[in-house]
Parts: sequence; structure tokens; C-alpha cells
Amino acid sequence: MDWIVSGVGDAKTVEITYSINWNMSNSNGARVSNGIYFVRIQTKAGVQSTTITVK
Repeated sequence: MDWIVSGVGDAKTVEITYSINWNMSNSNGARVSNGIYFVRIQTKAGVQSTTITVK
């Protein structure tokens, strides 16, 4: 599963803060709140794929 996320800030800069909201749980019902996720980021130049770390 992947998410489309939107950037917060100047899309021309390298570092952008992203705001992501989701409600997901693993097979035993525990909420998944941190880890490394693969996401697709929608930018003016198109969709880019990257990994994000949620702490």
C-alpha cells in the first residue's frame, strides 16, 4: 500500500515537511505508528516515489 502525500512549504526546496494522516493496523490489530514507509509524493513535476521514516 502507498499513500499520496502533499508537501508543506516551497516545492522548489530539497527539504519539505510532509503531513500524513492514516489509520492502519497490523495483523494483530495493533496500530502501526512508526517505521519506514514507501510513498508516492505528488509534486508539480509529477509523482515521485521515495521512502519516509515515521518516528
